[in-house]
Amino acid sequence: LRNCLPENIRFRLALSATPERWFDDSGTDRLFEYFGPLLEPQLTIKEAIEQKALVPYRYFPVLVELSGDEREQYLLLSEKIGRILQAKQEEIDNPDDPMLTALLVKRSRLLATAIGKVEALRNIMQDKRDYTHMLFYCGDGTVDDPITEDEIRQIDAICKLLGVEMGIRVAPYTAETSVAER
Repeated sequence: LRNCLPENIRFRLALSATPERWFDDSGTDRLFEYFGPLLEPQLTIKEAIEQKALVPYRYFPVLVELSGDEREQYLLLSEKIGRILQAKQEEIDNPDDPMLTALLVKRSRLLATAIGKVEALRNIMQDKRDYTHMLFYCGDGTVDDPITEDEIRQIDAICKLLGVEMGIRVAPYTAETSVAER
């Protein structure tokens, strides 16, 4: 995507909470080459909340186990990742390998869309149906629909759970959401 960024723009600014790309040193380098160095001040989450640059929030992690199939797939992906890293031992600090990157993304997406997350959300939301102004972040992937067993996007599964099953008003917001709707 770096090739899509116009070179003739003199002043550039990018906003990101995570400018360093995980396991993608060359992608990170290309972003910094294009946009320039990080600007000061860099804020921690605590500092941003104290300065009212970020709305206070509470964070409660919920551990979810992978299903048998997901666990099997995770182990298989991890094994492939391990083989590539072992073969590239001398380059381990800069694992700029498209196959490695693809496997890491696939494994990360597997974790992000674990089917157990839908059930965990159902349990969490049982006594919170009257809450307002909630945000739910969904993984960029698919899950199996528990009724039809078809693969559906995780965001669609979450909207179905919250909206149809639980009667909570939902409004999905994705890259496809029109400017007018936003």
